[in-house]
Amino acid sequence: MPKVIENLKDRILQVSREELFKCGYKSLNMRTIAKLCGIATGTLYNYFESKEVLVGDIVSEDWIVILQNAKKQIANAESVMDGIECIYTNLFDFTNLYRFIFNDSSVSRNQIFYTQRHHMLVNIISEMIKDLMDNKNKKYDEFEITFIASSIINGCNEQWTYNQVSGIYERILKGEQDE
Repeated sequence: MPKVIENLKDRILQVSREELFKCGYKSLNMRTIAKLCGIATGTLYNYFESKEVLVGDIVSEDWIVILQNAKKQIANAESVMDGIECIYTNLFDFTNLYRFIFNDSSVSRNQIFYTQRHHMLVNIISEMIKDLMDNKNKKYDEFEITFIASSIINGCNEQWTYNQVSGIYERILKGEQDE
């Protein structure tokens, strides 16, 4: 009878996260992870079909935490600009945490996947901004919100600080905030 390891998937993710930050993406090895978890490599592949999927799950877990934190902070924001700063700062911290992966040339660069993921992120951030605007009883233009969401992603990827871009957001939203 095969041995049963409680919470094995969580253990794999924990060990993999530690190894990922210790060794980097390129050196992350499924056999090493399996050995550190005390399981056969095949068992690891029963949970995660590839290193890419495993790392994707790690990144996704942190993304969910970032979104939850941002939403809590936005709920307490005193103004629209304070809320946008919360979104920007959380995404900036996330991109900095995983910059070593985003900049790693060994990571697969599937253009279709990247485009889909980018659109998904723009939509998530756009919805957060719209909710913020609604909660502050501010009118907004769909294009402007989408533009701001996309520029938040691009700004974080380029490592622009919030102070470098906040003036642009203020000018874009000025008409809506005056109403």
